[in-house]
Amino acid sequence: DLFPIISTNELPLRIGADGNGENRFVGEIGRARVYNRALKAEEAAALARKQPGALERDPALVADWKFDNAKQDNQKNTTFANALGDFLPARAMGEVAVVDWPGGKAVRLEGKGFLEVANDPRLQIQKNCTLEAWIKPGKLPANGGRILDKCRVGTANGYMIDLFPGNALRLIVEWGSLQANTGTAADQ
Repeated sequence: DLFPIISTNELPLRIGADGNGENRFVGEIGRARVYNRALKAEEAAALARKQPGALERDPALVADWKFDNAKQDNQKNTTFANALGDFLPARAMGEVAVVDWPGGKAVRLEGKGFLEVANDPRLQIQKNCTLEAWIKPGKLPANGGRILDKCRVGTANGYMIDLFPGNALRLIVEWGSLQANTGTAADQ
């Protein structure tokens, strides 16, 4: 436990874009969650079956964005509340649409917008994490698209998941990366 597995940084967490607001995801995101621990295989399987049970109240759950609770302020800035409480709201940057999604709402990103969550100590994960996102990718460019990203571009000084290359799911942290050719097809 002397060395962190995941470096921290002062960047915001971006949903649908990289640390520079580029490499944007095209498609729909129906839910995004961040846990500050690695979930066990059976727990991840429960999430995949949409049967989270106690995981919705897990003390390691840092944030849970469902996108069915959009709010606009006087300047027409749209934010999405964290389902866990009045902290870590996701703010729309650019063009972000809210669309119907099985069981609620989703954000539709068409390459002209993303969501941003301000840097916060709760997002400074150093040991283990689980990043969950329910996605329906559209036609992505050759360089793929970021799903959740808290890394400086061109480095691995944080954590991120994206679809790259060829819609393969990829996780990157400082000490390495995982990649799975999931065959994630556009519009499915």
